[in-house]
Amino acid sequence: MANKKGQKVAVKFIARKDAQAEVQYAERHGLNKIHLIAMNLLTGYGLNKHLYFYIFGDVNKMVEIYDSTIPNPTLNFPFDVKKARARGIFISGGKQSGKTNLAKVLADYQMKQPPFEYENRFYEKTIVKVFDPSQSWVQESSIPHYQEVTNIREPILNSITGSCIFDISRMYPFDQRIFISEILGADFNFIVNKRIPVWIVYIIEEAQLVVPSLSLRSLFAQETLRTITVGRNYGMTVSLLTQFPAMVDTTTIKACGQGYFGLAWEVNDLNKLRAFVRWDKDKVWDTFPKLEVGEFVYLDIGGVDSYAQVVKTPLFKGKKPQQFMCKQQYDYRYKKKGFWERLFSP
Repeated sequence: MANKKGQKVAVKFIARKDAQAEVQYAERHGLNKIHLIAMNLLTGYGLNKHLYFYIFGDVNKMVEIYDSTIPNPTLNFPFDVKKARARGIFISGGKQSGKTNLAKVLADYQMKQPPFEYENRFYEKTIVKVFDPSQSWVQESSIPHYQEVTNIREPILNSITGSCIFDISRMYPFDQRIFISEILGADFNFIVNKRIPVWIVYIIEEAQLVVPSLSLRSLFAQETLRTITVGRNYGMTVSLLTQFPAMVDTTTIKACGQGYFGLAWEVNDLNKLRAFVRWDKDKVWDTFPKLEVGEFVYLDIGGVDSYAQVVKTPLFKGKKPQQFMCKQQYDYRYKKKGFWERLFSP
């Protein structure tokens, strides 16, 4: 079905038999709109017009449609959501540069996207999973739930269909690596065996602790590397955030489709950023140390005709998430298995 910009609206058809007949006719003929009398469950108002629709579930009970009269969210700075799905995002910047604020804006934008097709597969929605070692997402976010993780051996409830923040601030960096690796591996294996129409975006804060330079051959980085390189084929992408781009493995940065490079002044960071933005040394040293809060140098990484440009990003406004995990159809319980035995086995 052709995609149409709009926002998802939960509705209940009044004439159920007619609704079923209309939907079956539309599906047989490859149409993407129907004319029905329906009631918006959120407002109680009737909808009597041509509606662009995507069917989730039993038509006789409840369906979700997209009302094309409600516009899609927009951004006032460069961002390509298709490239973000295909290759992920890289965001860097020193303290108080606004990199986490930018990640929240992009996460909120991606979660509000309507259903879409990618490589001949249909995805109902986009969810976001954040690994937060600084509790900045726990304080304010559009993601409704968060869960504290205090021990690598502690079982947690990991939803495959609902967005969530994992508060890993109480764990040592080595345990954070293991935890992120196990979550990525568990989700990857689950989706490969049971393809579900949900696109997952993983946001890894302090990426220099998870994929440091020359670390991709290590055992704990294998799941992260697999998700970054081939995860898009299964509806999974990774976004990386870091204060120190020089400490992040170069391969993972190259794998990302879009880069937002914020405030930087350290010589190693500037040299690494210079290799990507392709500016001369004077311009690099003139630009990055002077970037203000919320300003980033945007680059389509790997683009043949791409050029770096300074962009201003907006301030994110959200709510404080609740400390629990929503239980949905595809929930499964994550358990530590195999890694420690492989790590310490003779």
